[in-house]
Parts: sequence; C-alpha cells; structure tokens
Amino acid sequence: MKWVRYQIGDAVHYGILEGDAISQVRGTPFGPLEAVGKRYAVAEVKLLPPVMPQTFYAVGANYLAHAKEANEMLKRNQAIPKKPDVGYRATSALIAHDDPIVIPKDSAGVIQFEGELVAVIGRTARHVGEADALDYVLGYTIGKAGVPIQHQQHGLWGRPLHQRNHQVRDHASG
Repeated sequence: MKWVRYQIGDAVHYGILEGDAISQVRGTPFGPLEAVGKRYAVAEVKLLPPVMPQTFYAVGANYLAHAKEANEMLKRNQAIPKKPDVGYRATSALIAHDDPIVIPKDSAGVIQFEGELVAVIGRTARHVGEADALDYVLGYTIGKAGVPIQHQQHGLWGRPLHQRNHQVRDHASG
C-alpha cells in the first residue's frame, strides 16, 4: 500500500496511490483507515510530504564515498567519522513535490544536490535492537536536498541544512 498526503483546493487529505490515481481515505498512516469513495488523478492534486512530524532526524556522513567526495570538493582532509552523525531537522525544511528549494542569498552559487532515502517510523520506538528495528518502519519515501557547498565547511549540521526548504521530502510512502 502506498500512502500519499495531498492537497486539493484548500483541503489536505491522505490517500492510497493506485497507479495514476489516489483514493481518498479518512485516517492517517498511523491508525485505522476508511475509504471515502473519492478518487483523484495524481495530476489533479499537489503532492505534499507524506507526513508532517513534530521533528525529524537526518543521518549524515554515513557512507565512505560521500565523505571522501566532500573532502575533495571542499579541499580539506577532515577525518572520516567512525559512526554516522545523527541530527535534528526543522520541519520548515519539508516542502511539497515540485516546490523549489530556496537557495540562501549569501550562497556562492555551488549547490550540492543529493538524493535521500527517507524512512517513516510508524510507532514509538526506544532501545530497539537491530533485529527488530524494521518492525517500526511504516514505509519509505524519497527525499532530495540542496546544500550550498561553502556552508558545508561549517560542519555537517551547520546552518544550511536547518534553513527553510533546504531538505525536501516528497513522493509516496510505502
């Protein structure tokens, strides 16, 4: 099942993606759902981030090739972290499908765009072992990020990634 969150007119709804159409439902991906009986073509609606969390986390420097690439682009020799960095993101960084990524006025112009795998956690989890971790994942979606290269010199979790619209989430979850 592929969940979507979408806007039609001024109203925001959840629905189930079925090919090129969305079947509207009452409920959320986190609880029971009920079919409403309305269907919309994907082209008729504005796709929104699949969920609007109170906060969300991002993992960075989590693979060797990316860390090496950042060192080369920034002409630095920063140590590669032994473990991925985990940090919070502002929910203002979430924007709808096809909305533009806002580039800061003080950007030097070189923007690094990255594809992101986004896991949507479906229930409260704490002290969960690796063997059980996927039991808490509701679904996945795709994300994209645009980061001014010169801002990465301030550290992975510096200013650019927390600003409005620098981290983008869109598409179906499931």
